[in-house]
Amino acid sequence: MCILGECYNKGKLAIIIYYQSDYRGGKEEMIIICLGIIMYFVGTICKYLHDDYKQYPNIHAGYKIGSAMKDKETWEEANAYIYKTCTMSLIFSIGFIGLTNLMNLKLPSIAYYIAEILILFGPIVLTEIHLYKFNKNRGVNN
Repeated sequence: MCILGECYNKGKLAIIIYYQSDYRGGKEEMIIICLGIIMYFVGTICKYLHDDYKQYPNIHAGYKIGSAMKDKETWEEANAYIYKTCTMSLIFSIGFIGLTNLMNLKLPSIAYYIAEILILFGPIVLTEIHLYKFNKNRGVNN
């Protein structure tokens, strides 16, 4: 077997390019990229298409965790901030896959699962931390 070179086969000169067929990262990489794109769209919906706070409790779109629904100002801040964190999630997913491909890393499946958990739950955790600090600075009781 030749790897990227010239081989002599039955009196004929042939150029063979060997492709490593045991590459295992395709499925996990696509899932991570798709999750990043989905989270970006979720953040975009929360920022630009969220319902008005006057419609509470009949709100259908937006960041609807209890800490975000205390008052109108917190509601607007939560929906604006979740967009930023979801955009960071997309950048993280593209960067993670880009670096693993660029450095030709063979990561175990658990590394991909951890990245997926960070992409999905990272924006929520970061937004909750931001809302806690936001309400603390405003003097609003939690």
